[in-house]
Amino acid sequence: MKFSTAKFLGDFVEAHGQQVQSGETYHYVDHTDNIGLLAYPKNTYVFASIPLRDLLTQVTVSQAQLVMKHHNISCGTKESLSAMQARLQYHNELCCMQNKTVFIKRLVKPTPTERWRRHIEAKSKSLLDASEPR
Repeated sequence: MKFSTAKFLGDFVEAHGQQVQSGETYHYVDHTDNIGLLAYPKNTYVFASIPLRDLLTQVTVSQAQLVMKHHNISCGTKESLSAMQARLQYHNELCCMQNKTVFIKRLVKPTPTERWRRHIEAKSKSLLDASEPR
């Protein structure tokens, strides 16, 4: 899975969705039209208008194949991302203006040490609460 940085997405983010936060990373969810965007809550997802050439650098090969198919650009199942980018040479970018790319903030699992620290803090708090007179 590939992740996009807030620095990269910052130039393309739409104002009507979630905004990117400096230092955070985001992963690709979908590339769709305005009707498809209705499936994604604005307070959770980041919407971006990214040119296809730039978008292909942010997704996996299988995701890129789906994006290419969405734009009716043929590509082989074994094609590399660079070969797909070469196919964009004759693609009309104006027809892409209605399509948006959806990202969501990457959730980072706490490390075992962080989980253990939280467990100890919660246990200490519950012991303190139980020992206080009511």
